[in-house]
Amino acid sequence: MLVDVSPPPRPPKHSMSEAPLVYPPPPPAPLPAQSSHRAQSHATRASVATPDISPIRHLDSSPMHPSSMIAPSISSPPPTAPPPPAVKIFSMAEVQRHNQRSDAWIVVRGVVYDVTSFARRHPGGSSVITDAAGTDATTTFVNNHNEQTALRALKPYEVGVVGR
Repeated sequence: MLVDVSPPPRPPKHSMSEAPLVYPPPPPAPLPAQSSHRAQSHATRASVATPDISPIRHLDSSPMHPSSMIAPSISSPPPTAPPPPAVKIFSMAEVQRHNQRSDAWIVVRGVVYDVTSFARRHPGGSSVITDAAGTDATTTFVNNHNEQTALRALKPYEVGVVGR
């Protein structure tokens, strides 16, 4: 069996300017006994001294910041998020005009992508992109790619949607 022989912890030292916190606060000192409460005059009651507890700072008497005591205003509008960017809607005829190597758009699942800058980096070669430019390439895309991974890669090239 191990026995702890270390000395007990010392209480923290307090500076004279900082009184230790005491909780719960000590009970108030009893008032001097009087024969009759009614017989005690107002002057006598006013002259009874209250005990001085100024060196003790109570948690209950800590000052509260005024702003924490004010209820939030109900009439103020709630904070609003910035509006989402407007989604541009293209007709399929407009997409079909972007069918060149220097200007290649494709549609996958109704979303329009400008893949002009991606064509030269396409793993299957730029001719695959050029052949699909200006068309709805959903079938070719789904048959040749892991759809979720490829859609994440296409996200930066998204320019809008095809209108119905």
